Amino acid sequence: MKLSAGINVGSHDSSLTILNFEHSESGDATIYETERYTKKKQDGYFPILPLKKALIEFPEIKNLSDKNIGITSMGIAAPAMENLLNQAVNHLSLIKLLSLPQFSSMLNENISTYSHHLCHAYAALFCSPFKKSIILIADGCGSSGKAYLSSEIDNLNLLFSPPDDKSFESLSVYLQDNEKLTLIKKIWIDESTLINGPGAAYTISSKYIFGTWKEAGKVMGLAAFGHKTNLKSSKKEFIIDQTKINPNTYLGKDNFNNQPQESFQRLANLALVTQEFFEEEMLKYIKEIKDLYPEYNNLIFSGGCALNCLTNTKLVNLKWFDQVFIPPCPNDEGISLGAAYKKALDIKLIQFRPKALNEMTAFLGSRSILNDLDDDSKMFEKFKDFKISKHQNIIQVASELLKDKNIIAWFQGRSEVGPRALGNRSILCLTNIKGIKVYLNDTIKKREAFRPYGCSIILEKAHEYFECPKNYQMPYMSFAPQVKTEKKEILSEIVHPDGSCRIQTVTKEQNTKYYELLKSVEQFTGHPLLLNTSLNIMGQPILETVDDAVLFLQSTEIKFLIIGDYLVQKP
Repeated sequence: MKLSAGINVGSHDSSLTILNFEHSESGDATIYETERYTKKKQDGYFPILPLKKALIEFPEIKNLSDKNIGITSMGIAAPAMENLLNQAVNHLSLIKLLSLPQFSSMLNENISTYSHHLCHAYAALFCSPFKKSIILIADGCGSSGKAYLSSEIDNLNLLFSPPDDKSFESLSVYLQDNEKLTLIKKIWIDESTLINGPGAAYTISSKYIFGTWKEAGKVMGLAAFGHKTNLKSSKKEFIIDQTKINPNTYLGKDNFNNQPQESFQRLANLALVTQEFFEEEMLKYIKEIKDLYPEYNNLIFSGGCALNCLTNTKLVNLKWFDQVFIPPCPNDEGISLGAAYKKALDIKLIQFRPKALNEMTAFLGSRSILNDLDDDSKMFEKFKDFKISKHQNIIQVASELLKDKNIIAWFQGRSEVGPRALGNRSILCLTNIKGIKVYLNDTIKKREAFRPYGCSIILEKAHEYFECPKNYQMPYMSFAPQVKTEKKEILSEIVHPDGSCRIQTVTKEQNTKYYELLKSVEQFTGHPLLLNTSLNIMGQPILETVDDAVLFLQSTEIKFLIIGDYLVQKP
């Protein structure tokens, strides 16, 4: 049985990965994100529902060796985290009912436990297009020092041991030479002084502004509204001082939108300084590493910090590296992939080989959806309360709807892993419909008014609209280049106040159907691009199943859903 499995449990974004090497040299990955099944955004509990789903799609995992599984968690070690989670929800009894005890670190003494940052690094390696690169991992915090020292691999790296028991991983740097990863730098932060880590600054500002540390992406979007000010102290001290002010957190869309302008501006200024501090710290570390290892010409950036599109774009523009690559799931949603891949390499199921950018896919969700979308009777039954029709040329149907300035829900194939919509679970419309950003934020997505939208564009035309190198692949919405001045009118609803826009470049090899839709849109607008945002509403996970699509159509103002080759309309 040429399978390996990886599990991530922790305070957020738990998941299960099954890697199948039966018919692939590099491994076919299926990633089951817990939130997609429990419908609890960033769910960190043990992935029981993913295990049930995986058992349907891979019944052979019942007989999977207890030595073919890796596990990781955030903060404390996996067995301790499992014990805490089990006290709240008894997942151990459910695992036994599924006859899958080997998937628990409390029941399987042969399971491999890996540190948080190491699993980020191996998830990046699985996606790597390079034989040789620098892999940088940075996030709010990773494994505790105690968990790090008890892990199977990193306990060998005593040179990088934590200074004390209260330390957490903040930044790790590995040299990649084919499948060999060599740890060359690790920065620890103390739990009482988290501001010392570049990612942790975002954590602190997010918790202060939005009431939870999980909203770093909102802080990044808010930064564009900040005003440059002459600080009386360092940026670090400014963040500390501002977050000591008695908070008046405006929770929820309406509260945040309707707060006094003075309050909004202060928070936006804090967000801007947080972004500036983050950029300065990250670029300083990266430049130091590049200067020490000039022979490494490619950078892979992963961990939660790699979702910072603005900093990623600056890295490209600085031209320190030939290529800056961000995996499709750099945050914890894909970290179980790293555990599964590390285990597969350890037991010699596979040998590493780089994947071409057009070969690597982000569409790693449940496989059974493909059968659902091909089942006419199931589809017509599921959408019996709507008008549903099947079409030979669904691309033409969709482009005609978009041409008439409609918003469409677009649901195709396996779901994309990670937090960004990439053309399989998307809400789409033209980019210059006056007022569409306000309408989407207020009526469909139910988000704060300042939140921006991204753009999907065919790769060969991206440089004509954005300040980015020609044919520079940015396939996972990980970069936010400046919009060219002459293109701001056609992109009027997605240009952020700082002149940037998060983009996804699309090739025919990466997503044929989506590429053809963009080309079809080009025929009637002259522009091969669309506004693209995730198929969900704020606070809910991206859609996974056909049932999710039915519920979304019932509960939102969206009138048109393109799902597989079917057009579903509200009556």
